[in-house]
Amino acid sequence: MQLGSCWAEMIRQRLEAAMRERGLLPSTARARAYTPFSKVLGRSKLVVVVPYNSSDSKSSLVGGVGVSEGEPPSGIIVELKNLQIANIITLDVIGGELVINEISAKELIAQGPKPYVDTKYDRGNLERHLTADQSAVIAHEAFKVLLFDDHSSLVHSTSDLRELVHNAPLVSAIAELQYMRLEGITFSPDVSCCSCCCCCWGSCSSCSATATKYVNQFYEQHPLP
Repeated sequence: MQLGSCWAEMIRQRLEAAMRERGLLPSTARARAYTPFSKVLGRSKLVVVVPYNSSDSKSSLVGGVGVSEGEPPSGIIVELKNLQIANIITLDVIGGELVINEISAKELIAQGPKPYVDTKYDRGNLERHLTADQSAVIAHEAFKVLLFDDHSSLVHSTSDLRELVHNAPLVSAIAELQYMRLEGITFSPDVSCCSCCCCCWGSCSSCSATATKYVNQFYEQHPLP
């Protein structure tokens, strides 16, 4: 069953409001779409990544919202210190409530994602459309695409690029974190939509959340409302 369009739009608005509170705006011109093949569906599945950036080049926060066909959007914000990921903020709307968690990058690396999987939510047993490995690989590939796009636009120097590339393994770890956190959760408040019961793909937002700490030139010329 597909997530209702009104419910999905409400979730998107809640996530965007949370992003804007932290000074982050969507950069739709930089959005990327991916079509991983799902063995369960027997066809490709559409995944879209929308980067969120600050208009303040000194801001240490960058974010992304991931949207997948049939599932609710999910958001990630990361705090960069010296171009390295220091903290991760997850943004999800579950049961009609905005759920925000802040996780230390060092703790995620040391402990893995399992300690951050909330056990209070009911979870279904439907077969997932995509695997955790697919989540991690696509997040990694999308991160590299966004990063090298920035380099081509002269946003990052070669030395910046070398530093930022070190975040790639952590980007994949964030994807795995979101996959495990959201796996099987029924998001709709009246449980009329199975939504993420079969495959949670908020994790795709992780790839854009570390792609750049600067807003790109297109955004500066054409600010979004």
